[in-house]
Amino acid sequence: MNTRHPGPANLPQPLLNPPLVKPLRIALLNPNTNTEATRLMLESAQRVLPHWARVEGRTAPRGTPLITNNAALDAAAQVVATYGCEVAAEGFDVVVVAGFGDPGLQVLRALLPIPVVGIAEAGIREAGAGGRRYSIVTITHDLHASLQRSAFDYGHGSNLASIRFTQGDPLLLANNAQALELALLHTSQDAITHDGAQAIVIGGGPLARAANAIAPQLSVPLIEPAHVVALPKGQCFALIEGGNLWKVRMPLPAPDPDEAMPKDLQELAGYMRQHYVEAGDWWEN
Repeated sequence: MNTRHPGPANLPQPLLNPPLVKPLRIALLNPNTNTEATRLMLESAQRVLPHWARVEGRTAPRGTPLITNNAALDAAAQVVATYGCEVAAEGFDVVVVAGFGDPGLQVLRALLPIPVVGIAEAGIREAGAGGRRYSIVTITHDLHASLQRSAFDYGHGSNLASIRFTQGDPLLLANNAQALELALLHTSQDAITHDGAQAIVIGGGPLARAANAIAPQLSVPLIEPAHVVALPKGQCFALIEGGNLWKVRMPLPAPDPDEAMPKDLQELAGYMRQHYVEAGDWWEN
């Protein structure tokens, strides 16, 4: 009898009673001092977080409320390198540097034994996957050179369609939700229409809520900070290349004539829902 693919009738016992695993604990480290921005990023991340993970926000103890130039970016990098170690010592499994310039990312990654992820690194790789043309849209005009360098450093400089900035004072925009949404929407639409962008990366953790609001109004995918922790069907997290956290895409299985296989994944998923044991938040009891 062919037993290469166990069907519902002969699933191994450990799969019917999965072991209890403590949830992944993620630190979302905001490299600027704006606690409201931290709250908005947390709200965005929690909306898409898998049930087996928990995210907690940490705000830089010193610096600026919004990183708008290279001097502020360099200062934030120093804060992240020191404060990030303190945050990791709280027992987190992953640290996310939630500033689009990824300040201090490489230094902190070298210092810590756990995965450290930058939202620019994750966003650019997500948007540019497969050679897709993408544009970065943000509000901080003075960081153009840094953003362009990031695109090349993360392996997607050749398919960067454009870097576009909203008009006006970034500090004023950041404090006016409605104006911010409109500005990001119009700038993103310009990138699609005039630059041929097939995906948009919103550059800035504090822009998370505005990014989520305008996403349904765009004709191409919009990549925003929450995608660092989101897991669509056919994707998983993996620790590779020295413990770096990667999001891996896996093709869904093709039809298999094996008689032991369920007809489709939905059938298998239905069986799993009926027979798997739900542990709940056992670690809080």
